[in-house]
Amino acid sequence: MASIISVMVLAISVCCVSPLHLHLDEKCYFTLSMNGENWLQSGPVAVRTNNRWYSATGGLTLKSIVNSTGVSALGNFTRTSCTWVTNSGTNVTFETNVEFYGTGLYIFEQHFLSQLSNTATTPQNESEVITQFPTINMSLGKLQDLGHLYAHHIFGNIVNGVGLSNYIGDTQGGSPLVLFDMERIRNGTSIHKTFKDSLKSEPTTNQAALVISPANSFKVGVQTISDYSGLLAAGLNGYVDNIPSGYKHRTILVSGDGIHSALEKWGMSLRKIGGKDIENPLNKFDITTTALSYWTDNGAFYYYHTEDGFDTYEETMTNVYKYHEKANIPVQSYQLDSYWYSKYLYFDGGLVKWEPKKEGWPNGFEYFKNVTRGKPLTLHNRWFSSHNEYAVNYSFAKEGIIAIPNGSIEENAMLFDYLLRFQKDWGLAVYEQDWLTGQYHRMNVTKSNVSVAWNWETGMGLAAARRNMLIQYCMPLPSDFLMSTQLQAVNQIRVSNDYASDQYSQWKIGKSGMLAWAVGLHPFKDVFFTTQHQQGNLYTKEEPNTELQVIVSVLSTGPVGIGDKIGFTNETLVHSTCMSNGTILSPSYPATAIELSYTMDTAPNGEVWTTSSNIASTFSSGYIFSAALTSDFMLPLNASGFPTIPMSVIPWKPPMDEASLKLIHTWTAQVPLLLQAPQEIPTDKRIIMFDYYVAYPQDIFPWIFIGEIDKIVPLSPKRFTQLLISSSEIVASINGNPGETVHLAWVKRGNGTVYFKDCELNSTGVSQMKVYTNGTGFC
Repeated sequence: MASIISVMVLAISVCCVSPLHLHLDEKCYFTLSMNGENWLQSGPVAVRTNNRWYSATGGLTLKSIVNSTGVSALGNFTRTSCTWVTNSGTNVTFETNVEFYGTGLYIFEQHFLSQLSNTATTPQNESEVITQFPTINMSLGKLQDLGHLYAHHIFGNIVNGVGLSNYIGDTQGGSPLVLFDMERIRNGTSIHKTFKDSLKSEPTTNQAALVISPANSFKVGVQTISDYSGLLAAGLNGYVDNIPSGYKHRTILVSGDGIHSALEKWGMSLRKIGGKDIENPLNKFDITTTALSYWTDNGAFYYYHTEDGFDTYEETMTNVYKYHEKANIPVQSYQLDSYWYSKYLYFDGGLVKWEPKKEGWPNGFEYFKNVTRGKPLTLHNRWFSSHNEYAVNYSFAKEGIIAIPNGSIEENAMLFDYLLRFQKDWGLAVYEQDWLTGQYHRMNVTKSNVSVAWNWETGMGLAAARRNMLIQYCMPLPSDFLMSTQLQAVNQIRVSNDYASDQYSQWKIGKSGMLAWAVGLHPFKDVFFTTQHQQGNLYTKEEPNTELQVIVSVLSTGPVGIGDKIGFTNETLVHSTCMSNGTILSPSYPATAIELSYTMDTAPNGEVWTTSSNIASTFSSGYIFSAALTSDFMLPLNASGFPTIPMSVIPWKPPMDEASLKLIHTWTAQVPLLLQAPQEIPTDKRIIMFDYYVAYPQDIFPWIFIGEIDKIVPLSPKRFTQLLISSSEIVASINGNPGETVHLAWVKRGNGTVYFKDCELNSTGVSQMKVYTNGTGFC
């Protein structure tokens, strides 16, 4: 035994060349250090079976320690396996494995070599961990001094604090858990990356953050502060009552030079494990995140509400489409909510039959598809009723009035394939699975059985992918964000509460959007109105913040979904979001809260988000959004997520004229950007004050190429595929709709002269603009 242990310690110590270092001792306890500091210290392994606890401090015996090497989807690894047995004659054997990948990434694995029965706590407790590895001692290391953030409850809600005094882990969340050095975050220069850039990134010598979460078993795995051990523990939740022989639960730990970079690395690692392509091939079928859409979900004008004078949704939606065509509002897809299919109860019940009801759609969706000339649909679904019609031919677990498919992955895929069988006839493009939390939390079997919830979502995703369809998750738990990393078809997720229920704060998606992007999903803010007064809406509400709603939606990179009454859409505001064909002119990645937002004493008192446009993989412009500030905030350049080069910053409110384009502020490493709180509080408390800026890099050349003066994102990579600036000229390659006119501007440094140019795109929808030093230009 001693010789094996000594080899093991040597192997772990020599291999760890990254700033993240794990040292495992002869009792299989570990110390995790970052940048030479002791961050985390482990506690004992524990497991529950036969209605009692077994721990490394009592009831478990360490039988052997073995080193090995291998290759997985994450790359080459060195593994140390510790085998444990119960010493009460129950013959329970399991392994705890640590895999090190050499790039600031570890996998901790629980491998059950024999079946475990009667594992659930009494009473069943979703906040307890019955298989505890890894465990972290709360009082040792640097844990109590670290900042933290984690996702809990629905829509990617982010909680943050210091130490873990307010940490809550259970089946409603606690993952991913990000631990970070607040001082390094305050002083750091973590740059937001696209997924391509992150794939190439290696650990720097200045690591500032760790991410810990399940690496599989997402629907039954939890990490929490255990009532039994008092440790931060990862494993299966206290509802699980049986663990099959051969079952593995895995936990991932990764490091990064900042919160964003650590989360992106974590998310990409999970997608590699799940085999989900970073460049999702199904995205080519996506119309909802790339083009303007119309929504009828909770908060939209036509949610459970037909237009006056029309008896059916078929008539209502046909006239919505006709209005869009007549008014030149380039909506490219339509969403239909839960009113269209049969439920056990009219409003609050589960799905009975996922086909359009005759009273609402007398001619079916085929008619609407023909009227709209094939505009694709996003169709809503909710939880299954125990009275659903599909239970005759497919296996379901039923509890009261709720049911869930409980077949194998392939059997569940067959069920969902049957639901989606009218895809082509209906023009179905996106399947919206709503009420994920309701389907999961209203049942016990989803939490107690290690396979049921996993097979449900995996079967759904497999059926959609086989049909080249996409899925939007709605009312997702943190575990659903993690599940999406295994499912090619899931490419978008709601990150806000319903527009109807939380109109004046549901736009705050700067933190939840970060989680969505980290796992490779487009965050969706939900529907919104584009004009303040929508006469006759069910909610008797107004929208005094239309510009804010539009800016947040565009900067999200997710669906931009309007929900106005016929005749009440602000056409100018809508056109500021997109090309003439409805293609959304979005930045390169979602606007997310700056990392100082999580540092407590240096955080802004309000919302401060940033994003950028990277044209041909080069930073071209940055976007700064601040809202609801209660005090002024000085934004350091190195806290923006942008390259730390001098910037020219312009307050942005399209359409921009010559005077507004001359309001240029200089932003440098020495001179922060002042974001001002409102000097006067509006008498209408519903009004949310905000500011929006565009930042352009100052280089050695005499130009600022502004881009489109009438768009929210003036330099979108959707519009510009190449941008070259030299001492003698600007060359921009432009994409768009054939015949579309693009309104451009540029500014000469020094004298501040503003030049304008309109470029009409040719019959193929492309053009090239060239500008010379004298200010002249042509397309």
